[in-house]
Amino acid sequence: MFPKRVFLGLGRGEALNEVPSGNIWPPNIEKFRRLRESIKLIKKLWSQDGVTFSGEFYSIKDSNLYTKPPYPIPIYIAGLGIQSAQLAGEEGNGFVTNELDIDKN
Repeated sequence: MFPKRVFLGLGRGEALNEVPSGNIWPPNIEKFRRLRESIKLIKKLWSQDGVTFSGEFYSIKDSNLYTKPPYPIPIYIAGLGIQSAQLAGEEGNGFVTNELDIDKN
């Protein structure tokens, strides 16, 4: 419907969205590792058939997306720090961020 106008934005999440539903909010380093691993898994599912993946956080066996994207979907990483910017450069197609201290010169 919208060829080459779709992208995926990913980030570590917000406690505001998850803690009220009873979920445990993991430490920042764990959220970062989960994000990195999920990107690897998403890319495999988008491009391969019968994916088997066993990571630190996610595991699948012989999984397949039957409607794979006909072209690579850009992944934009959201974050505020150096770690997220590096991840965006390594695994993503762009970086979504904002200035934390707007009064900073």
